Amino acid sequence: MLSAIRGSNIFIVPMNVEHLDDIVEIDNDYSTKPWSRELFINELNNRFSYNFTILHQNDIAGFINFWHICDLIELNNFAIKYNYRNRGLGRKFLKFIIKLADFLKTKKIFLEVKSDNIIAYNLYKSEGFMEIGVRKGYYSDGRDAILMERLI
Repeated sequence: MLSAIRGSNIFIVPMNVEHLDDIVEIDNDYSTKPWSRELFINELNNRFSYNFTILHQNDIAGFINFWHICDLIELNNFAIKYNYRNRGLGRKFLKFIIKLADFLKTKKIFLEVKSDNIIAYNLYKSEGFMEIGVRKGYYSDGRDAILMERLI
């Protein structure tokens, strides 16, 4: 499965082991609870797990991991490399996942976003995600997790 974004050098491809060094580095830069290489490998081998990498030319610009169980997608990890932010790649990647959710006959996409991650929160809102709850003090730094979902 290869998805090209028309009029650009952007490609969305299935994540593979060769991508992991860059992906772990992106996740370490982005996350307060970064995933280990072993955790990503476990996700690559999990039958419910979908893992994609977004490439700009041959450079890994970001990744996404989600679980598809029954009629639900749970978005677990999604990051765009810092030097690729504010270029619309996150939105393109999210739109791809929404289309994939429809293809998979999913009824909704569920995610949590850190309460101080305003950019991600606004991206999700603009793509039809609604706030459905809060997990108080969920993150290791004491920040809340905002629970969001989008019906398909």
